Amino acid sequence: MFESTYLYAVLKQRFGEQRLRRQPEMDSIMMDREQDLQYSRDGQDGALAVLYEFILHVLLRRAPATGEALDVATGSGQLLSKLAASLPGLRFLATDLSPHMLSLAEANARRAGAANVETKAHSMFDLDSLGRGPFDLITWCFAAHHSPTGDDAVRALNGMARLLKPGGTLFVFDIQRPKTGDLAVAFADRYNRTQGVWYYQDSLDSYKAAFTFGEFRRVLERSALKNWLHVDPRLGNFFQMALITSTRRNDAPARPALPRLWQRRDHALMRLGFAGRW
Repeated sequence: MFESTYLYAVLKQRFGEQRLRRQPEMDSIMMDREQDLQYSRDGQDGALAVLYEFILHVLLRRAPATGEALDVATGSGQLLSKLAASLPGLRFLATDLSPHMLSLAEANARRAGAANVETKAHSMFDLDSLGRGPFDLITWCFAAHHSPTGDDAVRALNGMARLLKPGGTLFVFDIQRPKTGDLAVAFADRYNRTQGVWYYQDSLDSYKAAFTFGEFRRVLERSALKNWLHVDPRLGNFFQMALITSTRRNDAPARPALPRLWQRRDHALMRLGFAGRW
């Protein structure tokens, strides 16, 4: 049926009424090694890999070439390792509360040949006690939806605001909550069935826990961050990003093409959706 197609989901997400209320996750810290591996594998060769390449497309044109960088709630470090390998002049500190995720992040950095990565167990809601900084680049990707409340997200952003150097770059990327529960299922069915049952369910829970564009905009407005750009794509509206930067580089390192045709197609759609917005 047409109603079950992804095209219908995209149109409904773009123009439909917001009916799905936010459902914060019961447990936002991944502590099971097999679950962490499922997440890491998707970042290596699944749907997450497409999103990581789009984020790299943005960051390699906006991030400073040298200095200190902080990746907040790094997860498996798949994105971190690709970014660090592409920007060897930056020294990265990656934080997370899951010891398994930090172990994966270290292994993925070694596999990518990124010797400029250090990890530290630390909460994204207590960055004032990090004991490091300030930073030329701060990234917070696919983690805002783990915030139990909007107040917690504000607290995380306030910590980043205090750690960001004047003129530094801050980049936030996350999902937008689907308009309805059936859209959350449609999106999970399309992109999150490849790595196992747990990963599918965790992804579905994440969609339900995500902030809408309007909700996260209010979080940004309440935070101590200044001069931010909050971007809603033209297509789909399943994602959102926020950016603070004074850098625009014309010498961005080239990235290898994604291996699968559907990945290259979806990457092109991501770039088209956000084109001219940042």
